[in-house]
Amino acid sequence: ELTSLIVANSLAYSDIFGKIAYIHDYIVSQVNYNDDGDLLNSTAYGALINRKAICSGYSKAFQYLLTKVGVDCAYVIGKLSDGQGHAWNLVMAGGESFYMDVTLDDPLFIGVNNSGVEIYYNYFGLTDEEINKTHEADDRYDYPKCESESYNYYKNRGLYLTSADVSRAEQIIKGAYSNGRAIAVMKFSDIDYLNTVKSSLFDGQRI
Repeated sequence: ELTSLIVANSLAYSDIFGKIAYIHDYIVSQVNYNDDGDLLNSTAYGALINRKAICSGYSKAFQYLLTKVGVDCAYVIGKLSDGQGHAWNLVMAGGESFYMDVTLDDPLFIGVNNSGVEIYYNYFGLTDEEINKTHEADDRYDYPKCESESYNYYKNRGLYLTSADVSRAEQIIKGAYSNGRAIAVMKFSDIDYLNTVKSSLFDGQRI
């Protein structure tokens, strides 16, 4: 059974972060965003079995799988900053609460072709302050505060740069390349740091 296989693979990771990341990556790489009117697109079944879904299907599948590996996960509904109705998740793990949006981490959602290796992490482990920049939850529910950055993907994986560290950025890119990844991801605390690194690595043809 597919679900059992996904759960078994995620349980191979000893830490909670690893389990969550495996399930996040599985859904993003295997599910195709599709709003063709099929009612199953809004279900976990549609996402996991038919491999096509809208945001509600992505979020329900994520909730279902996390629950299967013993991680508490809530299904959140609301809207994006453009007014579009949307669904995402609030995860409670290791005594911390944080937000996840697997739909927005799928390149297909914004019309980018997904070859199966392109995965975004911009909505992985967000605080209230971060998620509120782009999401507005339905206020019918009283959600726990999300203030910890322990599960933020970039910070947890050492991919968050707080300076124009050209050498570290180069290491991240080379590491992704050596591991066969099509893209390398990192996050900067300031746009000026990003521009400095970009100028050195690419405009300066260091890479």
